[in-house]
Amino acid sequence: MDIPVTKVLAAVVVAAFGLVFGGCPTASAAPTLDAFLADLPSEFAAAESAGQVRAVVASAPDEVSSTDTGTGGTLNLQLQFPPQDAAWLVTTWRLVRPYAIATDPHQLSWRVVLYQQQVADPNGSRIATAPITFGSWTVTPRLEGRPAGDMPDVVSGAAPAYDLTRYPARVVGLEIAGPGS
Repeated sequence: MDIPVTKVLAAVVVAAFGLVFGGCPTASAAPTLDAFLADLPSEFAAAESAGQVRAVVASAPDEVSSTDTGTGGTLNLQLQFPPQDAAWLVTTWRLVRPYAIATDPHQLSWRVVLYQQQVADPNGSRIATAPITFGSWTVTPRLEGRPAGDMPDVVSGAAPAYDLTRYPARVVGLEIAGPGS
């Protein structure tokens, strides 16, 4: 029995198309770290419950470790992952006027916040900041340490405020909290 070459080629093309564009229905791979982080704003904005946020975090790639100290309906997740360029996260998440500020008096712990407004201060430039939110969820990127470069002339609270569009830094984790946390 001879099968026309055109039918064989058509079958190969259909099979290849299905594999390339349809994927393999029995295989499922975790996203890359970049893809996982890039999708978080839309995933969290769409999440209506702590359980839905936990499900998003459960899909993280292997290099992400997580701790959940929330109870019941409250959410308090900490994610840790290999260092990522803060500028990449700022651009990917479309953060407007992101700053790095210290969260402790010894300035050992640094986080990313958003500029809210200028605050009158006779001693220099002071700003008020606000947390990053996606939907009902507050997401706090944690930095590896103080951003590189000279000390800025801007402060938020008692800490220097580093404009992350000008100072390099690396994100090593996220804290995720929700209503009632």
